[in-house]
Amino acid sequence: MQEAKKILLVEDDPEMAELLLDILLSEGYNAIVTDSRLEAERIIREQELDLILLDLILLDGDGFDLCRKVSLEASSDERVPVFILSGKTALEVKMKSFLCGAKKYFTKPFNVEELLDAVRIILTPNRTPQSVPA
Repeated sequence: MQEAKKILLVEDDPEMAELLLDILLSEGYNAIVTDSRLEAERIIREQELDLILLDLILLDGDGFDLCRKVSLEASSDERVPVFILSGKTALEVKMKSFLCGAKKYFTKPFNVEELLDAVRIILTPNRTPQSVPA
């Protein structure tokens, strides 16, 4: 049996964090939640992660630095894909997220199924066009 994929959720809104945690667990993912950039950095150093879901506004810093650190500055074998989850709608913020290395940007409130589809796609290795439902 394959081990559950490990997702770090960095979110400072307790209600959003609880909702996403419940959804991720119900989908069979191993999810870790923190509301702190510093705690997220510790978790990233100590654990092997498959994906990071990252809010941009955190209690102890901004998510751009963390995204850049894990997406661009890490060695290639240590890079973890990052999806941004943010209430910010400005195009400049979205572009900055992608320049920092984010793979996807979801504006709150977002469609949960769309998020889960993106999670499934990025966490499914060797996905071929034949394996995608029509």
